[in-house]
Amino acid sequence: PDDTLTWAETRGRLLPFLQWFKAHFPYDRGTCGSCGEQASFVGVVRPSVRERKHAAYRAELWHCGACGGRRLFSRYTSVPKILQTRQGRCGEYSQTM
Repeated sequence: PDDTLTWAETRGRLLPFLQWFKAHFPYDRGTCGSCGEQASFVGVVRPSVRERKHAAYRAELWHCGACGGRRLFSRYTSVPKILQTRQGRCGEYSQTM
């Protein structure tokens, strides 16, 4: 018997998972953690010793012009840490698949 799924069957199986993933692991768009406004990218900084322990290879510094808040976004490569923080972009989330 042919166990190959059609595109419609594959999509039907994947779509619920992808919708769940999108709801529980939102894509980081550089918003301010304090007020929710769009922050501006300042630059890349060296991750802390603690962040490097969890395989952060760099950290991004963001500044909010609306409230003056600053935010550090660590770019982790450790799957358990990515799943714990639930923060990422394509680079982080591709590692979890």
